[in-house]
Amino acid sequence: MNIRRYVKSIKDLGANTIAFALGIVIQQLLVMPILAKYASEDVFAEIIFFHSVFNVLCVVLGEELGNVKMIRNDVYETKRLQGDYALILAASLAFVVVCSNVCYFFFNISFFNLLVCILTLLLGIVRYYCMASYRLKQQFNVILIINIFYCVGESVGLVVAIVFHFYFGVFLIGEIVALTCWLVIRRRNGEKFCKIIFSKTSEMGKTLKAYGGIGGVAIISNGVTYLDRLLVYPLAGVSAMNMYYGASSMSKMLSLVVNPFSTFMLAKLVAVRENREEKIIRKCVQIMLPMLLLFIFGSITVTYFGVKIFYPQYFKTAVELLIPIGFATALGLETSLLKPIVMRFYEANKLLFIQIFYALVLIVCMYLFSYRWGMHGFAWATCVGRAIQLFAYFLLLRIRKRGNKNDRDE
Repeated sequence: MNIRRYVKSIKDLGANTIAFALGIVIQQLLVMPILAKYASEDVFAEIIFFHSVFNVLCVVLGEELGNVKMIRNDVYETKRLQGDYALILAASLAFVVVCSNVCYFFFNISFFNLLVCILTLLLGIVRYYCMASYRLKQQFNVILIINIFYCVGESVGLVVAIVFHFYFGVFLIGEIVALTCWLVIRRRNGEKFCKIIFSKTSEMGKTLKAYGGIGGVAIISNGVTYLDRLLVYPLAGVSAMNMYYGASSMSKMLSLVVNPFSTFMLAKLVAVRENREEKIIRKCVQIMLPMLLLFIFGSITVTYFGVKIFYPQYFKTAVELLIPIGFATALGLETSLLKPIVMRFYEANKLLFIQIFYALVLIVCMYLFSYRWGMHGFAWATCVGRAIQLFAYFLLLRIRKRGNKNDRDE
Protein backbone atom coordinates (compact mmCIF):
# COMPACT_ATOMS: atom_id res chain seq x y z
CA MET A 1 0.00 0.00 0.00
CA ASN A 2 2.85 2.36 0.90
CA ILE A 3 4.62 1.55 -2.36
CA ARG A 4 1.50 2.46 -4.34
CA ARG A 5 1.24 5.74 -2.47
CA TYR A 6 4.88 6.61 -3.18
CA VAL A 7 4.51 5.67 -6.84
CA LYS A 8 1.45 7.90 -7.11
CA SER A 9 3.31 10.77 -5.42
CA ILE A 10 6.19 10.40 -7.88
CA LYS A 11 3.76 10.38 -10.81
CA ASP A 12 1.96 13.47 -9.46
CA LEU A 13 5.22 15.32 -8.94
CA GLY A 14 6.37 14.34 -12.42
CA ALA A 15 3.14 15.56 -14.01
CA ASN A 16 3.27 18.84 -12.06
CA THR A 17 6.95 19.38 -12.94
CA ILE A 18 6.46 18.62 -16.64
CA ALA A 19 3.38 20.88 -16.74
CA PHE A 20 5.36 23.79 -15.32
CA ALA A 21 8.47 22.98 -17.37
CA LEU A 22 6.61 23.01 -20.68
CA GLY A 23 5.49 26.60 -20.24
CA ILE A 24 8.96 27.78 -19.19
CA VAL A 25 10.73 25.91 -22.00
CA ILE A 26 8.39 27.23 -24.68
CA GLN A 27 8.65 30.81 -23.41
CA GLN A 28 12.35 30.98 -22.57
CA LEU A 29 13.80 28.77 -25.32
CA LEU A 30 11.39 29.49 -28.15
CA VAL A 31 9.01 32.45 -27.77
CA MET A 32 11.24 35.10 -26.17
CA PRO A 33 14.41 34.40 -28.24
CA ILE A 34 12.41 34.51 -31.48
CA LEU A 35 10.58 37.68 -30.44
CA ALA A 36 13.97 39.22 -29.56
CA LYS A 37 15.15 38.40 -33.08
CA TYR A 38 12.14 39.69 -35.03
CA ALA A 39 10.89 42.58 -32.88
CA SER A 40 12.72 45.88 -32.54
CA GLU A 41 14.57 46.62 -29.30
CA ASP A 42 11.84 49.02 -28.16
CA VAL A 43 9.05 46.53 -28.87
CA PHE A 44 10.94 43.69 -27.20
CA ALA A 45 11.46 45.88 -24.13
CA GLU A 46 7.68 46.47 -24.04
CA ILE A 47 7.13 42.70 -24.28
CA ILE A 48 9.52 42.11 -21.35
CA PHE A 49 7.69 44.76 -19.32
CA PHE A 50 4.27 43.28 -20.06
CA HIS A 51 5.43 39.71 -19.44
CA SER A 52 6.88 40.72 -16.07
CA VAL A 53 3.65 42.46 -15.00
CA PHE A 54 1.65 39.49 -16.32
CA ASN A 55 3.62 36.99 -14.22
CA VAL A 56 3.31 39.06 -11.05
CA LEU A 57 -0.45 39.64 -11.35
CA CYS A 58 -1.24 36.05 -12.35
CA VAL A 59 0.65 34.68 -9.35
CA VAL A 60 -0.64 37.25 -6.83
CA LEU A 61 -4.28 37.43 -7.93
CA GLY A 62 -4.72 33.95 -9.38
CA GLU A 63 -2.30 31.38 -7.97
CA GLU A 64 -2.23 32.74 -4.42
CA LEU A 65 -6.03 32.86 -4.25
CA GLY A 66 -5.91 29.22 -5.28
CA ASN A 67 -3.36 28.52 -2.53
CA VAL A 68 -5.67 30.15 0.03
CA LYS A 69 -8.46 27.92 -1.27
CA MET A 70 -6.29 24.86 -0.66
CA ILE A 71 -5.25 25.98 2.82
CA ARG A 72 -8.82 26.83 3.95
CA ASN A 73 -10.58 24.04 2.07
CA ASP A 74 -11.08 21.91 5.21
CA VAL A 75 -12.89 24.78 6.96
CA TYR A 76 -15.33 25.24 4.09
CA GLU A 77 -15.95 21.51 3.72
CA THR A 78 -16.50 21.05 7.46
CA LYS A 79 -19.08 23.86 7.52
CA ARG A 80 -20.49 22.82 4.12
CA LEU A 81 -20.00 26.28 2.68
CA GLN A 82 -19.71 27.28 -0.98
CA GLY A 83 -18.75 30.64 -2.36
CA ASP A 84 -16.34 33.51 -1.58
CA TYR A 85 -13.55 32.52 -3.98
CA ALA A 86 -15.39 33.25 -7.22
CA LEU A 87 -16.54 36.58 -5.77
CA ILE A 88 -12.98 37.51 -4.73
CA LEU A 89 -11.67 36.48 -8.14
CA ALA A 90 -14.29 38.61 -9.92
CA ALA A 91 -13.33 41.62 -7.78
CA SER A 92 -9.65 41.04 -8.63
CA LEU A 93 -10.41 40.93 -12.36
CA ALA A 94 -12.41 44.16 -12.10
CA PHE A 95 -9.47 45.76 -10.29
CA VAL A 96 -7.13 44.77 -13.15
CA VAL A 97 -9.47 46.27 -15.75
CA VAL A 98 -9.76 49.58 -13.87
CA CYS A 99 -6.01 49.90 -13.25
CA SER A 100 -5.18 48.98 -16.85
CA ASN A 101 -7.46 51.69 -18.20
CA VAL A 102 -5.92 54.23 -15.83
CA CYS A 103 -2.44 53.24 -17.01
CA TYR A 104 -3.54 53.84 -20.61
CA PHE A 105 -3.35 57.59 -19.98
CA PHE A 106 0.23 57.41 -18.69
CA PHE A 107 1.86 54.95 -21.13
CA ASN A 108 2.44 55.28 -24.84
CA ILE A 109 0.40 52.28 -25.99
CA SER A 110 -2.29 51.89 -28.63
CA PHE A 111 -5.85 51.16 -27.54
CA PHE A 112 -5.81 47.87 -29.47
CA ASN A 113 -2.67 46.65 -27.68
CA LEU A 114 -4.23 47.75 -24.39
CA LEU A 115 -7.27 45.53 -25.04
CA VAL A 116 -5.01 42.61 -25.97
CA CYS A 117 -2.98 43.04 -22.77
CA ILE A 118 -6.08 43.32 -20.56
CA LEU A 119 -7.71 40.23 -22.07
CA THR A 120 -4.47 38.26 -21.74
CA LEU A 121 -4.15 39.28 -18.09
CA LEU A 122 -7.75 38.33 -17.26
CA LEU A 123 -7.49 34.92 -18.90
CA GLY A 124 -4.11 34.27 -17.29
CA ILE A 125 -5.35 35.08 -13.78
CA VAL A 126 -8.35 32.78 -14.22
CA ARG A 127 -6.12 29.98 -15.51
CA TYR A 128 -3.71 30.24 -12.58
CA TYR A 129 -6.58 30.19 -10.09
CA CYS A 130 -8.36 27.24 -11.69
CA MET A 131 -5.32 24.99 -11.26
CA ALA A 132 -5.85 24.97 -7.46
CA SER A 133 -8.98 22.83 -7.76
CA TYR A 134 -7.04 20.11 -9.55
CA ARG A 135 -4.22 20.26 -7.01
CA LEU A 136 -6.78 19.81 -4.24
CA LYS A 137 -8.10 16.71 -5.99
CA GLN A 138 -4.52 15.54 -6.70
CA GLN A 139 -5.34 15.61 -10.44
CA PHE A 140 -1.96 16.81 -11.65
CA ASN A 141 -2.44 15.06 -14.99
CA VAL A 142 -5.24 17.54 -15.82
CA ILE A 143 -2.87 20.44 -15.11
CA LEU A 144 -0.38 18.84 -17.50
CA ILE A 145 -2.99 18.55 -20.26
CA ILE A 146 -4.04 22.21 -19.90
CA ASN A 147 -0.41 23.38 -19.99
CA ILE A 148 0.26 21.30 -23.09
CA PHE A 149 -2.56 23.10 -24.87
CA TYR A 150 -1.22 26.42 -23.59
CA CYS A 151 2.14 25.65 -25.22
CA VAL A 152 0.42 24.66 -28.45
CA GLY A 153 -1.46 27.95 -28.39
CA GLU A 154 1.73 29.95 -27.83
CA SER A 155 3.45 28.12 -30.69
CA VAL A 156 0.58 28.99 -33.01
CA GLY A 157 0.65 32.55 -31.71
CA LEU A 158 4.36 32.78 -32.46
CA VAL A 159 3.70 31.99 -36.11
CA VAL A 160 0.96 34.64 -36.17
CA ALA A 161 3.36 37.14 -34.56
CA ILE A 162 6.07 36.56 -37.15
CA VAL A 163 3.74 36.72 -40.14
CA PHE A 164 1.51 39.62 -39.02
CA HIS A 165 3.85 41.36 -36.50
CA PHE A 166 1.21 40.79 -33.84
CA TYR A 167 3.76 40.18 -31.08
CA PHE A 168 1.49 40.48 -28.03
CA GLY A 169 -0.86 37.99 -29.67
CA VAL A 170 1.51 35.15 -28.75
CA PHE A 171 0.41 35.23 -25.11
CA LEU A 172 -3.27 35.91 -25.86
CA ILE A 173 -3.61 32.94 -28.21
CA GLY A 174 -1.90 30.71 -25.63
CA GLU A 175 -4.41 31.73 -22.95
CA ILE A 176 -7.42 31.28 -25.26
CA VAL A 177 -6.36 27.75 -26.22
CA ALA A 178 -5.61 26.81 -22.57
CA LEU A 179 -8.91 28.15 -21.23
CA THR A 180 -10.80 26.42 -24.06
CA CYS A 181 -9.16 23.16 -23.03
CA TRP A 182 -10.16 23.80 -19.40
CA LEU A 183 -13.80 24.39 -20.36
CA VAL A 184 -13.87 21.19 -22.42
CA ILE A 185 -12.47 19.22 -19.46
CA ARG A 186 -15.10 20.72 -17.14
CA ARG A 187 -17.81 19.84 -19.64
CA ARG A 188 -16.61 16.24 -19.93
CA ASN A 189 -16.59 15.95 -16.13
CA GLY A 190 -20.19 17.11 -15.98
CA GLU A 191 -19.30 20.55 -14.60
CA LYS A 192 -20.80 23.71 -16.06
CA PHE A 193 -19.22 27.13 -16.02
CA CYS A 194 -22.45 28.69 -14.78
CA LYS A 195 -22.28 26.54 -11.63
CA ILE A 196 -19.53 28.74 -10.24
CA ILE A 197 -21.09 30.33 -7.14
CA PHE A 198 -20.75 34.10 -6.73
CA SER A 199 -21.83 34.35 -3.10
CA LYS A 200 -20.54 35.51 0.27
CA THR A 201 -20.28 33.20 3.28
CA SER A 202 -19.56 33.68 6.97
CA GLU A 203 -15.92 32.73 6.34
CA MET A 204 -15.25 35.43 3.77
CA GLY A 205 -13.66 37.81 6.31
CA LYS A 206 -11.13 35.22 7.43
CA THR A 207 -10.49 34.17 3.84
CA LEU A 208 -9.84 37.76 2.81
CA LYS A 209 -7.48 38.19 5.75
CA ALA A 210 -5.53 35.07 4.74
CA TYR A 211 -5.54 36.18 1.10
CA GLY A 212 -4.34 39.65 2.09
CA GLY A 213 -1.41 38.23 4.05
CA ILE A 214 -0.37 35.62 1.52
CA GLY A 215 -1.10 37.94 -1.40
CA GLY A 216 0.94 40.68 0.24
CA VAL A 217 3.89 38.32 0.59
CA ALA A 218 3.46 37.23 -3.04
CA ILE A 219 3.21 40.72 -4.52
CA ILE A 220 6.42 41.76 -2.77
CA SER A 221 8.37 38.57 -3.51
CA ASN A 222 7.23 38.31 -7.13
CA GLY A 223 7.32 42.05 -7.67
CA VAL A 224 10.91 42.18 -6.49
CA THR A 225 11.74 39.13 -8.62
CA TYR A 226 10.86 41.11 -11.73
CA LEU A 227 11.80 44.49 -10.28
CA ASP A 228 15.41 44.07 -11.33
CA ARG A 229 14.43 43.91 -15.00
CA LEU A 230 12.14 46.93 -14.73
CA LEU A 231 14.62 49.09 -12.81
CA VAL A 232 17.37 48.41 -15.35
CA TYR A 233 15.37 50.34 -17.95
CA PRO A 234 15.40 53.78 -16.26
CA LEU A 235 18.92 53.24 -14.89
CA ALA A 236 20.68 51.93 -18.00
CA GLY A 237 18.29 51.99 -20.97
CA VAL A 238 16.56 49.57 -23.36
CA SER A 239 19.66 47.64 -24.48
CA ALA A 240 20.76 46.97 -20.91
CA MET A 241 17.26 45.82 -19.96
CA ASN A 242 17.14 43.36 -22.86
CA MET A 243 20.62 42.05 -22.05
CA TYR A 244 19.84 41.63 -18.35
CA TYR A 245 16.62 39.79 -19.21
CA GLY A 246 18.48 37.38 -21.48
CA ALA A 247 21.05 36.60 -18.78
CA SER A 248 18.70 36.31 -15.77
CA SER A 249 15.95 34.40 -17.59
CA MET A 250 18.35 31.60 -18.51
CA SER A 251 19.50 30.96 -14.96
CA LYS A 252 15.94 31.21 -13.67
CA MET A 253 15.05 28.20 -15.78
CA LEU A 254 16.12 26.12 -12.78
CA SER A 255 12.67 27.03 -11.47
CA LEU A 256 11.59 24.20 -13.80
CA VAL A 257 12.37 21.94 -10.85
CA VAL A 258 11.84 24.12 -7.79
CA ASN A 259 8.55 25.92 -8.51
CA PRO A 260 6.47 22.84 -9.44
CA PHE A 261 8.00 21.02 -6.47
CA SER A 262 6.98 23.96 -4.29
CA THR A 263 3.33 23.88 -5.39
CA PHE A 264 3.34 20.08 -5.11
CA MET A 265 4.67 20.32 -1.55
CA LEU A 266 1.95 22.77 -0.53
CA ALA A 267 -0.74 20.47 -1.91
CA LYS A 268 0.71 17.63 0.17
CA LEU A 269 1.39 19.69 3.30
CA VAL A 270 -2.25 20.75 3.49
CA ALA A 271 -3.03 17.20 4.64
CA VAL A 272 -0.10 17.01 7.12
CA ARG A 273 -0.97 17.15 10.82
CA GLU A 274 0.49 19.90 13.00
CA ASN A 275 2.37 17.39 15.20
CA ARG A 276 4.67 16.54 12.28
CA GLU A 277 5.75 20.16 11.89
CA GLU A 278 9.04 19.90 13.81
CA LYS A 279 10.20 16.84 11.89
CA ILE A 280 9.54 18.53 8.54
CA ILE A 281 11.31 21.74 9.59
CA ARG A 282 14.34 19.82 10.92
CA LYS A 283 14.78 17.96 7.63
CA CYS A 284 14.39 21.20 5.73
CA VAL A 285 17.17 22.89 7.70
CA GLN A 286 19.47 19.91 7.12
CA ILE A 287 19.25 20.02 3.32
CA MET A 288 19.45 23.82 2.91
CA LEU A 289 23.24 24.05 2.38
CA PRO A 290 23.60 21.09 -0.04
CA MET A 291 20.68 22.36 -2.12
CA LEU A 292 22.12 25.88 -2.21
CA LEU A 293 25.47 24.62 -3.54
CA LEU A 294 23.65 22.59 -6.18
CA PHE A 295 21.57 25.61 -7.20
CA ILE A 296 24.65 27.83 -7.51
CA PHE A 297 26.46 25.39 -9.79
CA GLY A 298 23.37 24.76 -11.90
CA SER A 299 22.48 28.43 -12.18
CA ILE A 300 25.92 29.54 -13.37
CA THR A 301 26.15 26.67 -15.85
CA VAL A 302 22.69 27.24 -17.32
CA THR A 303 23.29 30.99 -17.60
CA TYR A 304 26.56 30.59 -19.49
CA PHE A 305 25.36 28.11 -22.11
CA GLY A 306 21.83 29.50 -22.28
CA VAL A 307 22.86 33.04 -23.15
CA LYS A 308 25.53 31.81 -25.57
CA ILE A 309 23.00 29.72 -27.50
CA PHE A 310 19.74 31.69 -27.30
CA TYR A 311 20.87 35.31 -26.81
CA PRO A 312 24.28 35.47 -28.53
CA GLN A 313 23.87 39.20 -29.17
CA TYR A 314 24.09 39.80 -25.41
CA PHE A 315 26.67 37.13 -24.53
CA LYS A 316 29.78 39.31 -24.26
CA THR A 317 28.18 41.65 -21.71
CA ALA A 318 26.12 39.02 -19.91
CA VAL A 319 29.06 36.71 -19.19
CA GLU A 320 30.62 39.46 -17.04
CA LEU A 321 27.56 39.24 -14.75
CA LEU A 322 27.64 35.44 -14.58
CA ILE A 323 28.66 35.10 -10.91
CA PRO A 324 26.26 37.61 -9.26
CA ILE A 325 23.29 36.52 -11.39
CA GLY A 326 24.04 32.86 -10.66
CA PHE A 327 24.29 33.45 -6.91
CA ALA A 328 21.15 35.61 -6.82
CA THR A 329 19.14 33.01 -8.72
CA ALA A 330 20.36 30.18 -6.48
CA LEU A 331 19.42 32.10 -3.33
CA GLY A 332 15.99 32.86 -4.78
CA LEU A 333 15.41 29.21 -5.65
CA GLU A 334 16.37 28.16 -2.13
CA THR A 335 13.81 30.60 -0.74
CA SER A 336 11.16 29.23 -3.10
CA LEU A 337 11.87 25.76 -1.73
CA LEU A 338 10.99 26.98 1.76
CA LYS A 339 7.84 28.83 0.70
CA PRO A 340 5.29 25.98 1.05
CA ILE A 341 6.59 25.12 4.53
CA VAL A 342 6.34 28.65 5.88
CA MET A 343 2.94 29.13 4.21
CA ARG A 344 1.64 25.98 5.88
CA PHE A 345 3.04 26.37 9.41
CA TYR A 346 3.61 30.11 9.95
CA GLU A 347 1.46 33.20 10.23
CA ALA A 348 1.29 35.33 7.09
CA ASN A 349 2.19 38.55 8.94
CA LYS A 350 5.70 37.22 9.73
CA LEU A 351 6.29 36.42 6.08
CA LEU A 352 4.95 39.79 5.04
CA PHE A 353 7.36 41.57 7.39
CA ILE A 354 10.30 39.63 5.94
CA GLN A 355 9.25 40.46 2.38
CA ILE A 356 8.84 44.17 3.13
CA PHE A 357 12.27 44.32 4.76
CA TYR A 358 13.81 42.39 1.86
CA ALA A 359 12.20 44.66 -0.74
CA LEU A 360 13.40 47.84 0.99
CA VAL A 361 16.96 46.54 1.31
CA LEU A 362 16.98 45.41 -2.32
CA ILE A 363 15.72 48.71 -3.74
CA VAL A 364 18.21 50.75 -1.69
CA CYS A 365 21.10 48.47 -2.68
CA MET A 366 20.10 48.55 -6.35
CA TYR A 367 20.24 52.32 -6.54
CA LEU A 368 23.40 52.71 -4.43
CA PHE A 369 25.34 49.85 -6.03
CA SER A 370 24.33 50.72 -9.59
CA TYR A 371 25.33 54.35 -9.03
CA ARG A 372 28.77 53.22 -7.84
CA TRP A 373 29.49 50.17 -10.03
CA GLY A 374 26.96 50.29 -12.88
CA MET A 375 25.44 47.00 -14.12
CA HIS A 376 27.85 44.96 -11.97
CA GLY A 377 26.64 46.77 -8.88
CA PHE A 378 23.04 46.26 -9.94
CA ALA A 379 23.57 42.51 -10.26
CA TRP A 380 25.38 42.24 -6.90
CA ALA A 381 22.62 44.24 -5.21
CA THR A 382 20.12 41.56 -6.28
CA CYS A 383 22.45 38.95 -4.80
CA VAL A 384 22.73 40.79 -1.47
CA GLY A 385 18.95 41.20 -1.24
CA ARG A 386 18.32 37.51 -1.91
CA ALA A 387 20.90 36.51 0.72
CA ILE A 388 19.18 38.64 3.37
CA GLN A 389 15.79 37.18 2.45
CA LEU A 390 17.04 33.59 2.73
CA PHE A 391 18.79 34.31 6.04
CA ALA A 392 15.55 35.72 7.46
CA TYR A 393 13.67 32.55 6.41
CA PHE A 394 16.39 30.44 8.02
CA LEU A 395 16.11 32.36 11.29
CA LEU A 396 12.34 31.91 11.23
CA LEU A 397 12.74 28.15 10.92
CA ARG A 398 15.34 27.95 13.70
CA ILE A 399 13.37 30.14 16.11
CA ARG A 400 10.17 28.15 15.54
CA LYS A 401 12.02 24.86 16.02
CA ARG A 402 13.61 26.03 19.28
CA GLY A 403 10.26 27.39 20.47
CA ASN A 404 8.60 24.04 19.89
CA LYS A 405 11.32 22.29 21.88
CA ASN A 406 10.94 24.68 24.80
CA ASP A 407 7.19 24.19 24.76
CA ARG A 408 7.63 20.45 25.11
CA ASP A 409 10.13 20.85 27.96
CA GLU A 410 7.63 22.95 29.86
